[in-house]
Amino acid sequence: MNNDEMVLAMPADRLERAVKGLKALKETGLAYPIGHFEPGMDVTPLFEAWYPVQDK
Repeated sequence: MNNDEMVLAMPADRLERAVKGLKALKETGLAYPIGHFEPGMDVTPLFEAWYPVQDK
């Protein structure tokens, strides 16, 4: 296994839920491959997409 690989195991009855969750994450802008964050980056726009402010 390389440093950029991951193995995932789950019960078969949870596969459909996992795929739906991954598709929902992609709609918010989080998709594989996941980008990297660096110190000093302004991640506000990305986090606002993932976690909308409730009290606007």
